[in-house]
Amino acid sequence: MNLNYISIHRYYRDRLMEAFLPRPDTDGTTAAAVEADRAELAGMRSENGPYPLVNANLVLVDSDCRRWRKRGGDAFLLSPLYCGSTSTAWVPTARYMQRDPLTLPTAVAISGAAAHPNTGAGGAGPTRGTMLSLLMALLNVRLGYWVPRPEAGAGRRRQPVANHFRAAWHELSPRGFAEHRRLLQISDGGHFENLGVYELVRRRAKLIVCCDAAADPGFDFKDLQVLMRRIGTDFGARIEFDGDDRIERLIPRTPDPALVRARDPGTDAYPVGARFAERGHIRGRVVFPDGGSSTLILVKTTTIPGLDLLTRGYQGANRAFPDQSTADQFFDEEQFEAYRELGWEIADRLVRDRRVDLEGLLRACA
Repeated sequence: MNLNYISIHRYYRDRLMEAFLPRPDTDGTTAAAVEADRAELAGMRSENGPYPLVNANLVLVDSDCRRWRKRGGDAFLLSPLYCGSTSTAWVPTARYMQRDPLTLPTAVAISGAAAHPNTGAGGAGPTRGTMLSLLMALLNVRLGYWVPRPEAGAGRRRQPVANHFRAAWHELSPRGFAEHRRLLQISDGGHFENLGVYELVRRRAKLIVCCDAAADPGFDFKDLQVLMRRIGTDFGARIEFDGDDRIERLIPRTPDPALVRARDPGTDAYPVGARFAERGHIRGRVVFPDGGSSTLILVKTTTIPGLDLLTRGYQGANRAFPDQSTADQFFDEEQFEAYRELGWEIADRLVRDRRVDLEGLLRACA
């Protein structure tokens, strides 16, 4: 039996598929997404549409390379043309996993597979512990996926399937998770770099819009720090925010009491005790060793002034908003609408911000 079909990955994948790639004829009712289930990743290439780069993490806790071993993995890319990583080969997607073709819903579910043995956000966390990882493995508690090692010229017969025996050998072996193994595990891209910017920096994209929606109540910007370390070590690149776009603009602060008492239009007195950031976006740049650079716009889930009454009311009743734990996978209507409204307002102000000049940046990329 292929373990990919009987782990909770399959349940997770199907729920995401039904929510975001539903059948067009269901009129909003829940139904199996039959067409999406057959949509192979290799066919998701369009001349005029977006080109998806689906980020995953290759679990390498037993790697011979100390860097990958300490990080717990390496960036593993799933795209319509190629799949692979620096630690393995890069192979054409159309020839990869021929015995069990990789679909778009499967790739997306892998990219969000947060609960997985031997992994953790940014390469750290309790599930990196040996005993907990072994327990999760024995119970088959994983959202990630077993895949054959990408290797040049690999054909149908050389791509093994993760049955109970092969998987158990890898799980129990002291060197089971290394880049030279025929079977590999890939998991949430956030286990390597959670913002999805690493592969864009590798490609030197001219304009990068990064949406940081992680639960970060202390505004530690941990995901940004991991990104900066990864691209600095691997590509020699650095990220700079300066001038009017310092990172402090994104951090909520208590409004000036004098301005609140005067009901200044630029402040918010409701909900009582709430804090607000100046804005939800800043503009910076990625600087490369040869002097070249890319524009980086960082968008952060943070409370900003001027939100509608319902969103501020939800904030008043739920002080953790908008940094509620991602362990909550089941939003009710009130919670969903609060996050939707916040995202809409932050994006709308970004588009209209003349200092950012998003329209001019897009023209420059043409």
